Amino acid sequence: MADTRYRGLGEFGLPLVTPNDPSFDDLVCDIESRPGSGPAQPPVSPERAAVLVNNTGKPIIVLAWFWRYTGHDGKATTSWISNFGSSAQRDVLMGRSSARRDINTFILPGSKRLLTEQGTFGNNLDVLTHEELPRAQGYCGGWGGGSPRERAETALAVVELVLDLVILEDGLCVGPNESGLYEAINESFDLQRTVAQEAIAALEAGESVGKVFEIVRPWARHNPARPRTPGKHPAPVVQTFSNEAIHHLTHANDTDLHAFFKKAAEPRSIELRRPI
Repeated sequence: MADTRYRGLGEFGLPLVTPNDPSFDDLVCDIESRPGSGPAQPPVSPERAAVLVNNTGKPIIVLAWFWRYTGHDGKATTSWISNFGSSAQRDVLMGRSSARRDINTFILPGSKRLLTEQGTFGNNLDVLTHEELPRAQGYCGGWGGGSPRERAETALAVVELVLDLVILEDGLCVGPNESGLYEAINESFDLQRTVAQEAIAALEAGESVGKVFEIVRPWARHNPARPRTPGKHPAPVVQTFSNEAIHHLTHANDTDLHAFFKKAAEPRSIELRRPI
């Protein structure tokens, strides 16, 4: 059997509770017992799972992590998972809003998530108060890459679960960042602002909506802020923004359209930063 290892970020209040911990089973049972939005909970393979506990005292806005499978021949494959992609997350990272206390858009202080080979499971029902429940809607999806079982079990020497990047509400970004997600988010925010400024300039020059559509359309197809390379995943900031822009171009009046692009062109009021 492969040697399974876990790399959390306990020094930043982000421990991983592993199957060898006496509290693991109780934590998993608690997560499984809570209904709510999100994917169905798969059967847990005890040797391939961990519980992330948010002991930072702050909401987690972005969570990115991966499984790495290394064979006896030294070759490794990686399966990446991230929850980043919603406009709500983008607004918090730009400093436009605070993390709302809903079911699952963010990981609230004290809340737990089960990390398995199939993805992330759990929600904020373990920390929301009874008074918050009626208005606690919200769900954030995510993306991933690679296949968790590209090699036969007998060929595996080491299986490792790593917290790659965690971004907190105050802009602190912790983790090894092997995916390059930290740089990709910053780059794509800058690109979003550039595209929005070009759209505003076109509108103020009296250009047609069709002209503005041609400005944003290429960015809605994919996110070129960081070329896709093996093991690297671009942040979908620009793609999400561009899809919203196309919706506004189709449905909004001139006043609302200009306001949308003006807001997107504003500089961020929060700085994403790495630990000193």
